[in-house]
Amino acid sequence: MAETGKEKGEEKLKLEEIHSIIGTEGCRKIASCFYERVWADKDTPWFSHMFITRSDKDLSIFSQETFLVQRLGGPEMHGGMLKDDQFVLDVHHHFKVTAKGLRRWMDHMREGLDEVFPEGSYDGRGEEVKALLMDWFWDFGASMINCTDSSPQAPQNVWHEKQVKKEAQRKARMERKEKREKQAEEEKKKREEEGEGEEGE
Repeated sequence: MAETGKEKGEEKLKLEEIHSIIGTEGCRKIASCFYERVWADKDTPWFSHMFITRSDKDLSIFSQETFLVQRLGGPEMHGGMLKDDQFVLDVHHHFKVTAKGLRRWMDHMREGLDEVFPEGSYDGRGEEVKALLMDWFWDFGASMINCTDSSPQAPQNVWHEKQVKKEAQRKARMERKEKREKQAEEEKKKREEEGEGEEGE
């Protein structure tokens, strides 16, 4: 079993330090592993239905990725919008969030984290990161509960529909930016290779 920072006598890992360990790609993996499971969930359609009917999978992955990057110590405006506590509360206000739903949410997240953080991952810090994230998700999820299991389904409304459209626009802008950066990097590499070739002649 990999030693945690606490076992090594090091300072306990903080939530805002996680991005420095797993990076944006790690946050994207967490979101992807989670939503792949949600969309494939045939055992509890009442749960997956809440997500599938309100957004598409890629957009949901992007939305959670940007949230995680911001909360785990990455760029504050990653994704183009600050996702503070009030924003998250507003989003979940339009969902029926119950204790039962939270438990199912955590089932998928736990399995997703197991996939992202196998033993020994991230230079042996994966287990430590996973444990901290699980505690945080439980606490944060509990704060989102807004009704009992017997309450009627929270209605879809105009506010949420607008947020989904805005998120799609932010996702498209980020994808265009990443594409431009990749093209610029490829062009730079090509120029460097051509320069080396000329020097060798």
